Amino acid sequence: MYETLMYLVSTHAQICRVAEPLLDRALNALVEELANEALSCFRQVKRFGMGGMLRVTFLIIRFSRFLPCN
Repeated sequence: MYETLMYLVSTHAQICRVAEPLLDRALNALVEELANEALSCFRQVKRFGMGGMLRVTFLIIRFSRFLPCN
C-alpha cells in the first residue's frame, strides 16, 4: 500500500512538471485502474477470515482518504 501511494505521489509530481493540465485526467485513470485491480484481487479470495476482512477494510478506508474525489 505504501509503495502504491508513493507511486501516485511520484506520478503527480512528474505530471505537474511536464503537463499540469493533464493531471486530473491522468490521476483519475490511474486510481480507477488501481481500484479495478484491487477488486479483481479481492474477488479471487474465496473466503476471508475475520482478520483478513478487517485488514482489507482497513486498507481500503486508509487508501480512500488519499484518493481524489470526483
